[in-house]
Amino acid sequence: MVFLPGDIDATAVVAHKTLVTDPADPRLRIGTCTGAPGCPQASVETRAMAQALAPHLPAGRRLHVSGCAKGCARPAATDLTLVGRAGCFDLVTNGAPWDDPVRRGIAPWQVADFIGG
Repeated sequence: MVFLPGDIDATAVVAHKTLVTDPADPRLRIGTCTGAPGCPQASVETRAMAQALAPHLPAGRRLHVSGCAKGCARPAATDLTLVGRAGCFDLVTNGAPWDDPVRRGIAPWQVADFIGG
């Protein structure tokens, strides 16, 4: 439950596109670490990438966006795992961030092409 001060328009808060209000929202199937610049180990921005990829995530699939191969946020296998490396992403399927990727060096603007269906 969220309590708002009386001078805040609750309708505007609920309508804000970053607030999850639908139990089927694909963002509920995405996990991410702090990423760059918050973590010195990360070479990529993870949270913005996760937000951008949510509409492209295939139904029923889970995604982990990790800023590096340590996998701090989710040290376990996931359907799709993106691992930041040198400003790009490596894609691991059905594995953890430290597992061998099926694709290396994906530019941030190309990632959606590799996770969609």
